Amino acid sequence: FLLPAPHMIGRSVVLCMVLLPACMGFTPLLLPTRLVFGSSFLRVYAPRAGLWKLAFGRQISRSHTARPKKFGALYQVTMSSCSVCVVGSINYDQIAYVQSPPEPGQTIYGTKYSTGFGGKGANQCVMAAKLGAKTAMVGAVGNDSIAQLTRENMERLGIDISGIAEKKCVSSVAQITVSEDGQNSIIICPGANLELIPYDLDPNMESIKNCQVLLLQNEIAPRVTLAAMYRAKEDADSPPLVILNAAPAPEIGTKWEQGQWYNMEQMVAACDILCVNESEAAKIAGLSLRGNKEGWEDRLRACASKILSMGAGKVLFTLGGEGSCLASASAGGEVDAPSLVLCRVQAAQDHVEVVDTSGAGDAFLGAFAAYVAAGKTLEEALPLAGEVATLTVQAEGTQTSYPARSSLPEHLRP
Repeated sequence: FLLPAPHMIGRSVVLCMVLLPACMGFTPLLLPTRLVFGSSFLRVYAPRAGLWKLAFGRQISRSHTARPKKFGALYQVTMSSCSVCVVGSINYDQIAYVQSPPEPGQTIYGTKYSTGFGGKGANQCVMAAKLGAKTAMVGAVGNDSIAQLTRENMERLGIDISGIAEKKCVSSVAQITVSEDGQNSIIICPGANLELIPYDLDPNMESIKNCQVLLLQNEIAPRVTLAAMYRAKEDADSPPLVILNAAPAPEIGTKWEQGQWYNMEQMVAACDILCVNESEAAKIAGLSLRGNKEGWEDRLRACASKILSMGAGKVLFTLGGEGSCLASASAGGEVDAPSLVLCRVQAAQDHVEVVDTSGAGDAFLGAFAAYVAAGKTLEEALPLAGEVATLTVQAEGTQTSYPARSSLPEHLRP
């Protein structure tokens, strides 16, 4: 009775004679291994040996085997349809508050230190989720403790995280310095964000193609961003509204790991709305928006014309305390004289106390996507998103400064 059952002996023999040689490189034995042990067995062990592609005809990423999403005692493995889908970056923020930024070679004391969750993609997704939008996140984290914290944070907010792939590297970290006047400077160590590849989009195409608004930024490899924009519209009867946030500001070049775009026109033309601030607009259009107030709208119009001529459907300018501006071609389709819808945020004109501007632009765009997904027109969504963004600069932190839907006045609830 101490001897193992015959079927256990049989499987042990096969394990030693079939699976182990297969993992050592004798790939013809993968098929009998699959027949004996089943697909689920290989799904666990074959990726570790790098043999999944040989056994099943395709490579598997950790996103396929990631811990499923938990709802109480229930688990959901596949992504469901959502109203806002974000393909982008996920960071862990380390924030130092100082009186003023240090000079080169200078060591200073900070007034406060905190950590939090960030990344332009994750920030926009969190803001949309806090406003009640059904959201899904497609991105990458490392195989470290930060990854677990990140997943738990998004799960608490009701975000579908099954599109987050786990990579064999560190998670992305952002070092943020915030001065007393609320201005910030940021250093990003990209980590897993740059390990995201176009293949990681495959298991998430349902959310990418069937969402109402698809948000993308420039903190992951541009080839992934471009692939997502193209594939969102492939054979789609009702494709999503594709919004590309060109932040950080892109440059032309082949160093995609530094956010460079190989072809500016190709990236711009692939989206429905290109969202830029003043510095990003200057990089793309080659025209500065800075100058005296008298010619400000003329400069804005010239910059919009340049970007629209590159193929963008519309251009959304975020202008800080001046509000935002949506530019589109005139009714006749003439990009040389684009019609402008200018929106200024009343709260910003009332000189609110600015505490921390970190993530304010992401809050604006996440809120904008949530309002559009809820049925607001682009013009209606602009002032609402601006009001939400203004609220965030009056509190410390990034995602922690984003207001929940229940805390907002009625007119700001989607």
